[in-house]
Amino acid sequence: MALGSLYQAMGDLQASERWYGAATQGEPNYAGAWRAQGLLFSLQGKSEEAVASFRKSIDLAPGDGRSKFLLGRLFKSQQKLALAKPLLQEAAEKLGTPTA
Repeated sequence: MALGSLYQAMGDLQASERWYGAATQGEPNYAGAWRAQGLLFSLQGKSEEAVASFRKSIDLAPGDGRSKFLLGRLFKSQQKLALAKPLLQEAAEKLGTPTA
């Protein structure tokens, strides 16, 4: 997964996608790999793939608010507010709210 992150940081999204795919295949129960893949898909405009990856991450780690936040943010950007709101609320509960 580290190589996927490295290639993403360098802007090589195709290589990043390959490495995240290898990570999810090699460790299919690792929620972090699914979350990272979902974020990459979201950045690429591959919304359906992003949703699937975020949902898999949430299924594997329901107590982790990061994937809920990212999926909620994606739904919000698509104006799917009824789907976004509960995810963002759960994420805020899990992650806490920032203080000024």
